[in-house]
Amino acid sequence: MVRTKETIRGHVYEITDPLGQTAISLKTKFEQANIPQNQVPYGDGNTLVLIVDKLVKEYVCGRLLKLRRRIPSVLNKKKATERDIPLLPEEDITETSHFVWVLADKRILGQYNYDGARSLAPTLFEYLNILYKRFQENDDEEEKELFEIDPIKNLKTIELFKKDLSKSIFVKVADANISAFESDTNSDIINLLTSFGSEEKQGYIEITVKPKRGKRLDKKKLLERIELLKKDNIVKSLIVEGENAKYDLLNNNLLPFNLDLTYDSVKRRVNSEEFYEEAINHYEKNRSVFI
Repeated sequence: MVRTKETIRGHVYEITDPLGQTAISLKTKFEQANIPQNQVPYGDGNTLVLIVDKLVKEYVCGRLLKLRRRIPSVLNKKKATERDIPLLPEEDITETSHFVWVLADKRILGQYNYDGARSLAPTLFEYLNILYKRFQENDDEEEKELFEIDPIKNLKTIELFKKDLSKSIFVKVADANISAFESDTNSDIINLLTSFGSEEKQGYIEITVKPKRGKRLDKKKLLERIELLKKDNIVKSLIVEGENAKYDLLNNNLLPFNLDLTYDSVKRRVNSEEFYEEAINHYEKNRSVFI
């Protein structure tokens, strides 16, 4: 078993629950014993199921599992033999995406897991709405409004960024504007580098700016140039990494947060308790950013 510290990416979304459920009702509905009735088909032969592991104050901590039966074979390198991994009919392989649901603020922090649900929001949206439609049909109730899970809107990104420390800047130039960027910088190297993207030069330039050790980025100069960069329409994105979050200053948006967690590279998952603790700490430290 190989465990290392890795940076795990997560997203914060706004979630609207039309049923107005409490933490206790969610814990009861999605406890592990209710897995059989909480399964929803997903994709090509896969299944989704949600489990609430624990409640911490107003936080609902749980996992969205992607269950699959397609599994690779095992190769014995010493004996040069192959064998299948046997599964019982009622067993599946699980891929785990963790979440922390903040009921009071209508926010959910979701782990990005390439092997699992990937970006949690669209998958959880589909799961919850299919599952609750099924419950309504069984109860002969009038159909209720659907859950909504959306990116956080109307963020005061510039104001938040002013209060944060700037660690680095990432600038991406769209392929359609590379020639203009090259003209402005009087540099043939731009043309050379983009030619590596394809024969049609459909690559893009990405520039990372970091201050010297012990120095800080010139935040004032950067903010003075934002409106001009928007008008020029040459830069595709301008991302600034701070201590608390990443800021998309051109599109006025908040980007994914990172958590440094212990990762089991064999089981391909993080420790659940550690995720819940670190995600809650991150949210409480940066609550003003997310609401």
